[in-house]
Amino acid sequence: MSRDIAPFGLRMPPELKESLKEEADRNGRSLNAEIVYRLEMAMESSRSVAIAADGTALDTARETLLAGKKLAKDLLESLDAGLQVMEEKAAEEQETK
Repeated sequence: MSRDIAPFGLRMPPELKESLKEEADRNGRSLNAEIVYRLEMAMESSRSVAIAADGTALDTARETLLAGKKLAKDLLESLDAGLQVMEEKAAEEQETK
């Protein structure tokens, strides 16, 4: 993300911030990059719904499925990363015993 973008203050519940931070860590992103990524995905999905309302439902369905596929891939990668961290911690615990 470019440093020439002006900062934008955002208030959110602490629980949401913590959840986003955990997801960002799992995805190898900063908190800011995770928020931007999720907003971009939401906007893409929103645009797909708006296009569907205009009568191009087939193209929109395809776009939505492709976006969903990308989100599923990202989720699987996040789960794999989380599992790897858990396995590493378990191995470390075994070594200290």
